[in-house]
Parts: sequence; C-alpha cells; structure tokens
Amino acid sequence: MSHAAAIQKAEPGIFTLTLTLGAATTLAGLVLGLVAYVTMPAAIENDAKRKEAARQAILPQAASFEEMAGHHGWFAGKDASGRIIGYVVPAEGRGYGGGIAIALGLDADLKIVDYKILAHNETPGLGEIAKKDKFRAQFKGRGADQMEYTKRQEAGKIQAITGATITTKAVVGALTDAMKALDAALKQPAGAARPALPGGQEAHHE
Repeated sequence: MSHAAAIQKAEPGIFTLTLTLGAATTLAGLVLGLVAYVTMPAAIENDAKRKEAARQAILPQAASFEEMAGHHGWFAGKDASGRIIGYVVPAEGRGYGGGIAIALGLDADLKIVDYKILAHNETPGLGEIAKKDKFRAQFKGRGADQMEYTKRQEAGKIQAITGATITTKAVVGALTDAMKALDAALKQPAGAARPALPGGQEAHHE
C-alpha cells in the first residue's frame, strides 16, 4: 500500500476520533453547567446562613439584623422591639501572608463586642492565635481611640501576638479603620456622599 493510500485510509479514523472527543467535551460541559445550575441556589443559601451565623456569634444580643442602606455588607443589629443595639461591619487588613477578612461586632456606642476572622493566609499557628478567645478578649469594650498595641506587657494596651507583630498590626488596623468608617457613615447627613469602605472599596448605593 502506498503512503498516500495509507493516509487516506487513516483519515476517517482521525475524523471519527475528533468528533467523539468533541462530543464528549460538549457533554461534559453541559453536565458541569447543569450541576452548577442545580447546586448554585443551595450554595448561595448556605453562604447566607454562614454569614448570618457569624453575625449572631459576634453580636449575640441582636434578635435580628438589617442591612444598612447604602452600605453593602454593613448590618444594624436590633433587639426584639426593633431598637438598634449594635452593628456588624466588614473589616479588611493586610498581614504577613496577604489579606485578612474580618467581621466586626460593635455595640450602639461603637465599642467592640467581638470579631470573627473569616479568612486569612497567615503563618499556621501564629495566625490562628488572632482567632482565639484570649487574644480577642483584649479588644472587648474598646473604641477606635483605644486600639494601641505593644510587644510588652503594658496596662491598657493590646498585647501583640509573640512572633506575629505584623498579624497583630493588621487586625488592629482593620478593626480601627472599620470603626472609623462606621462612625463617619453614621454622622453623615441624609443624601451626603458616603465614606469609603475599609480596604478602599466605595459603598454601594441603594
């Protein structure tokens, strides 16, 4: 058999293989798309429940939460009578390993109730200390003007995490910026320009 004849004989096989692979790829794409379509509502619902649980954990006195007009992700916590008793706002800092995302709970006087670190890339072990009760307890009751930290034991100051000063600085800075941003927003007259969110993101308008 000549070389040309061999090529002509092989072409139908290559064509069939190409069609088969193309069909398989298309089918796989359709299946993945269908799975995503079916599971997306559940994923969105689960994410909403996770965020609601985080808000409740850091502001347990609240009976309900209402998103603040003009501020996506900022919530006012209300008691059973509908009175505002505090706030939950996002806070963002940059640590040794990158971004740190935090949910911050404040009382009606903008004093810290608690916070929850939602995501971070800090050094394993050291970065986790910022999540622990002992470290978080240092922030309880502090306002934006009471956030000084130190590497030594000093009364009235936040004790930095040993070996993770950058993480401490990031958390302290993120919480301070969030408190100042919320304070500025609450003092703005109706219709005035909104202050920037922590991290530089502009507030979304309703």
